[in-house]
Amino acid sequence: MNVSVIIPTYNSAQTINRAIKSVQVQEKCLLEIILVDNGSIDETLGVVSSINDERLIILNEEKKGAPFARNRGLKEAKGKYIQFLDADDALLPGKLKFQIELCSEYNLDLLVGSYKSIEPGGSEIITYIDKNISNWLNLFQGGLGNTVSNLWRKDMLERIGGWNENASSSQEADLMFRFLKEKAHVGIDETISTVIFKDAHNRISDTNQLLNAVRFYELRLAMLDWIDINQENELKSNVESYSKSLFHALMSIRKYSRIESQKQFEMTKSNYWNGLSLRDRIKIFTFFTLSI
Repeated sequence: MNVSVIIPTYNSAQTINRAIKSVQVQEKCLLEIILVDNGSIDETLGVVSSINDERLIILNEEKKGAPFARNRGLKEAKGKYIQFLDADDALLPGKLKFQIELCSEYNLDLLVGSYKSIEPGGSEIITYIDKNISNWLNLFQGGLGNTVSNLWRKDMLERIGGWNENASSSQEADLMFRFLKEKAHVGIDETISTVIFKDAHNRISDTNQLLNAVRFYELRLAMLDWIDINQENELKSNVESYSKSLFHALMSIRKYSRIESQKQFEMTKSNYWNGLSLRDRIKIFTFFTLSI
């Protein structure tokens, strides 16, 4: 029994039973199910309290937000590996056993999993991890798995300080960025073992979308800074791919605010890349200028 499953909840009465059942059917590798409630005011705790499973631990976290809840669960966890699970998603049978075997065989700190998303209308989207590009480029492009599809080694999570509780968005990318900086051993699982249910009611305002887009872009700049200094060959080998991805990140900002996108563009030119010949090769600025 090697895995602790951590489930943050907030007003999840309609879906939490499905999530927990998807964990209970996993083969005998499960140590505990740690549910961390964020102050639910619906019937979430009533639903959970009715579940008869000695492995289920129920905690409360007053600070709002998944990063706080996940870190609280991480402090309590006793497993060698951590499976984070959102209350509205589900694991497919055999997920934990298969991924633990891969982690053990190859001594992995992070196993990146492929997954299936179900849209509000019922359509399905399968996301496979690209094994033909580097972990750095996968992360930069947003393709290094998903919080729920991945399996995480607990001691590495603790070494990097867990989830960033100050980040308002892109927490997952921030966490994996710190994993890679720590030279974590990363593997890829091509099997579909997780289902992500998209919620049509969980809409984000345009203001928050803009803030999220800016955060996404700024985190990519931080990644590019680190890669340029510590993984120079990585950037040289994939300059076109990094350029296009950064361009798309800028255009995501422009979708919500033309002024903010221009501001980020000018700040990037002045603060990051002036006078750096390697970065001059990045074509982002030509692309962006032509699109304005």
